[in-house]
Amino acid sequence: MADVITVGLDFGTHQTKICVQRKPDEGMGRPIYEFLTFKDLKGEKHYAIPSVIQRNDDDTLSYGFVDEELIKKTDGDTILYELPKPMEYNVSAFDLYEQYSTTEDMDESLDVLNTMITARKAQLQNRYEHKLRQAKEHNAEVYGLKYRHLYRYFKQATFSERTWDKDIDPDILSIWYLAYLIFKLEDLYGQDFAIQMGIPTDDNDLRLKKWKAVRILMSAYRLVEEVFENDLSAFLSTRITDLLGKTVYVEYSEEKKDEYFIKVFPEAYAGLMPLTTRGKLTDGMSLTIDIGGGTTDISFFTINNNEPLIYKYWSIPKGLNYLTENSGIKDTRKLEEKDIDENLLLLFKQDIINHVGMLTTKLYRLFSASSLYKAKLTNALTDRVVIYAGGGSTFDFLLSSVGTFTDVKDIDPEYWREERIVNPEKVLKLCPILNTAYGLSIEAETDDIQLKPLDSIFDSESFREHTNKTFNYIDKDMV
Repeated sequence: MADVITVGLDFGTHQTKICVQRKPDEGMGRPIYEFLTFKDLKGEKHYAIPSVIQRNDDDTLSYGFVDEELIKKTDGDTILYELPKPMEYNVSAFDLYEQYSTTEDMDESLDVLNTMITARKAQLQNRYEHKLRQAKEHNAEVYGLKYRHLYRYFKQATFSERTWDKDIDPDILSIWYLAYLIFKLEDLYGQDFAIQMGIPTDDNDLRLKKWKAVRILMSAYRLVEEVFENDLSAFLSTRITDLLGKTVYVEYSEEKKDEYFIKVFPEAYAGLMPLTTRGKLTDGMSLTIDIGGGTTDISFFTINNNEPLIYKYWSIPKGLNYLTENSGIKDTRKLEEKDIDENLLLLFKQDIINHVGMLTTKLYRLFSASSLYKAKLTNALTDRVVIYAGGGSTFDFLLSSVGTFTDVKDIDPEYWREERIVNPEKVLKLCPILNTAYGLSIEAETDDIQLKPLDSIFDSESFREHTNKTFNYIDKDMV
């Protein structure tokens, strides 16, 4: 008896994660979840593969981990400047006092001397900032030249308004990258599996983005199965000009979508599923905020009989790369709050607060006509839960309350311990990062996600019980 295999494909801006659910065909026994590992150039295994394509010297392409020896060289590459250190341009007031006290200025008043010291320190600070700016601008230019044949962020450019200045369309790069992953999956599981992929989307543009995602996946399947007939080595040895000629953007059709067992979900929705399948969330209004590389995905939902009722979701086109790129940071592994531009961090958090604020304002408008429901809404929104996930949730300084959602949590590994997960001790340490892939791997009958109307938020039985208990309790206290 063969297992039913569902692949949760979290196609990320920075890196891609894959979780596979294996479920007995006859429904006997609980499913097993396995997160795929990918070997880097040193043979070390990782639970994510970078969303990167590199153009090699022979004009073939490589996927995932960057190989400096193979990457296509660019004329004019030069060395990087070492960034100046602040202490090299800083002299203490005591040193300056000693310097000036040996000159004819030693008879000047203390106020004049202090003025001279302050001016000298400002001069040195300006010199440091000038040298630092020069070095950063030079290094950015060198980096751009050296890695002009390294393609990153094509996923974000495919599904958002990110500016794209590379020589190959980001949709084409997404097709090639996903084709590479499908080659790997078919090598492991044959052709008998379903893919459930997440996309960054708001509820008002889901249909168009889903349509685009399905076309890209079908185009990738066409390359794998029809053009290269499951021959990965032939795919990898094809030069870029030939590969462009072989790549066709397949037209959307429901029949083809069903033939390939493709489903596409909002990433904000997928991130909810691991939290709700085991009844770990309490009734009432809640938020999830998934901070990824390119986007921050937010869901507003309630729980009804352990099932999420979703009322609103957004995808804000700002994630970790918004904070790091604009702060001149290349390596996020040891990121600290002091590394981030203070104004950028403020704008990032304010954007989230504004979106949630518009939601609560709309709720109050809906229920303002009834003083009873307005009071119930106020009680229902007090000290509510906000759960952070994604790579950004591993940085404490990005986790904060949002309006009335003040009970701040992150993904608790204990939520996952009841599931049958391969290598659980390794996986549980990464559960905030792997959460969306896990949610996408949970087999779903349909990807037709229907939002509940906001004005029905008090209608579900469990939510009525929750709000009535809270409301009655507060009424008794007021008596």
